[in-house]
Amino acid sequence: MEIHHQLLVSLLFLLLPLCSSQENTRSLAIDVNGPVETSPISEKLNPKLVYEIKVHGFMLWAAMGVLMPIGIISIRLMSIKDQPIITLRRLFFLHVTSQACFIFLGSLI
Repeated sequence: MEIHHQLLVSLLFLLLPLCSSQENTRSLAIDVNGPVETSPISEKLNPKLVYEIKVHGFMLWAAMGVLMPIGIISIRLMSIKDQPIITLRRLFFLHVTSQACFIFLGSLI
């Protein structure tokens, strides 16, 4: 019964963006190589803002796409039996370092 409840909650969270009202929202599509459409949102885009959006995207990718998986994989590798103590220490420090960098980058984003 608990599994069905978790599955239902997960499904609701997945469908939540599809059910939200989108009447007053506009998507922000940026084509940095071409002209920017004239709209209230795109009028606020200047080169500095485009640069900040690119930096934000790169930091998000670095944090969520690189550091978080490194931390997860390193802690999972520690569960393999019959490893030397030095390997376990290295994996642990890799895990701690990658997670600390992830939290640091996440706080900057």
